[in-house]
Amino acid sequence: MKKKRTGMDAIPLSDAEPKPAKETKPNAPIETANPQLNQKTGKPLVSSYPKLTLYFPKAVHKQLRDIAYNEEVTKHDLLREAIDMLFKSRGQRSIEELTETE
Repeated sequence: MKKKRTGMDAIPLSDAEPKPAKETKPNAPIETANPQLNQKTGKPLVSSYPKLTLYFPKAVHKQLRDIAYNEEVTKHDLLREAIDMLFKSRGQRSIEELTETE
């Protein structure tokens, strides 16, 4: 019975020479993608914003969810409001002021 090849032995070797790497211009400008804009609002799509993950106990999540439900808003809206309140209490610019230039 022939032994099954694993790891590097499983890669077939070729007698052909490797292709040279694609040449790039040393001082070529790097193309950056412009954030895509929402066609209705003209603001950048959410996917162009960095993500922020928060971890809270289940009781905190439940209470936040209940408040959002009772006020007919999203949890995201409540967290933005809370962060704006934090910025204001520290004498910092609001989310709106920070995103005006985008």
